[in-house]
Amino acid sequence: VLESKIAETNARIDQLREDLDAKIGATNLRIDQLHQDVTVQISNVRAELLEKIDQVQSDLVHRIEANNARMDRLFEAMVRKADHERLESETQKALGSFEHRIKRLEEKAGLPT
Repeated sequence: VLESKIAETNARIDQLREDLDAKIGATNLRIDQLHQDVTVQISNVRAELLEKIDQVQSDLVHRIEANNARMDRLFEAMVRKADHERLESETQKALGSFEHRIKRLEEKAGLPT
């Protein structure tokens, strides 16, 4: 009787081991599938992020180029304005000097000023 009980217990233990091995195998398969799914998702997210990074970089390059063009135009306008102001100042000085010479010549000639 004891041998019979031991045999039943051993058979039950063997069955439980088989069931546990089957569950472990199924769990490992599920883990492998989840790992593959996560790997694919990570790859997809990485690709999306790289695409977005490329787009942001492209947008920034265009904005920088546009701002550089604006700065160039602004600099050119400032140079033109400075040149204009310098020419105007030089013209005023020359005109003042010319008027002063005329006045001196008029005085030398005895003309009323």
